[in-house]
Amino acid sequence: SAGVYTVDMNGSISNYAGGLTLLTDMALDANTGDLYVLQFGIFVLDPVMPGFAPNSAKITRIKPDGTQQTVAQNFGPAAGIALTPEGDLYISGIFDGTVMKLANATTGFNDRRNLHFDHLKLSPNPSAGPVNLEITLEKSATVQVQVLNAAGQIVAAYPPETYFAGKHVLNLDVSKQPQGVYFVELNVNGDRLTRKLIIR
Repeated sequence: SAGVYTVDMNGSISNYAGGLTLLTDMALDANTGDLYVLQFGIFVLDPVMPGFAPNSAKITRIKPDGTQQTVAQNFGPAAGIALTPEGDLYISGIFDGTVMKLANATTGFNDRRNLHFDHLKLSPNPSAGPVNLEITLEKSATVQVQVLNAAGQIVAAYPPETYFAGKHVLNLDVSKQPQGVYFVELNVNGDRLTRKLIIR
């Protein structure tokens, strides 16, 4: 199992938290002293196809008194986390090129199974013209899409629209944008998911 250790100014090492698995990143809440640790995923020793199980990443909050609490699960595998002063957590996926936002993560529990969508695809990608954004909604939801450049500036924004449950294809016209790396951000009833888009 993995653990978190503290090192004082004299170089003495002490155990801060244990019983964890394959930690890849940490974020400290300076306001509360809570430490958020990211479990990359759970490795499955399958004789046919060993590897990391889908949706096996987890974020654990470790309080200064040592208490541990799961604050997010059923996503990933994931490689990194960042915590904002407002208490939002950003999580980077390692295989699908996504960045997920968990709003108010420091005050609640988040489960990816509660999100309103379970499929998002951009095609063609890379693209030199129109791009199809394919989304599958688990239930009726308000969807808003915007395209950001590598500097984080919004270069295209589409007004919110309400869609019924099921598969939908939205057409994004990026033909007027210069070549480079962009990010398509999808907001579904407050849940956000980002996909990288290459324009050539």
